[in-house]
Amino acid sequence: MDTINTQMNTLVETQAEEIKKLKEENEKLKSGIDDLFDDMRIASTTMEDRNGEIKKLKDEIEELETSNHKDIQDAYQCHYDTWKAGQENTTITELKEENQGLEEKCGDLREEIELYEERISRMNAIVKEAFLKNQADLAVFIKLKDEIEELKK
Repeated sequence: MDTINTQMNTLVETQAEEIKKLKEENEKLKSGIDDLFDDMRIASTTMEDRNGEIKKLKDEIEELETSNHKDIQDAYQCHYDTWKAGQENTTITELKEENQGLEEKCGDLREEIELYEERISRMNAIVKEAFLKNQADLAVFIKLKDEIEELKK
């Protein structure tokens, strides 16, 4: 009889330890899932921020192009006014050089914008890859949670 009681106590203790381990694993999984959802929220916010930055850069490009167009018009108007008044302070060569300088500035700005767009594209790809990885990890966590639930039954 003592042997049976001892075996039953041992069995109960073993099962209690297994239940305790399963509960600890369950808590770790819950924590991991919470962390995963936090990471997914951060990734989503990051993508929204990047999209906002792209829009802002495009708006800045449009503003610069409009400003440059106005500057060119102002330069030609200045030349016309000077010519009309009989002053010869500004020559066609100077206007061409000024126009060339503005075109070079526009080209430099376009190159810089292209670099930003490439960087943003790479960042979006990284965020997307992390998001997909997190989804795969979430599926594993959910499967493990379901297995733990089955073990509890």
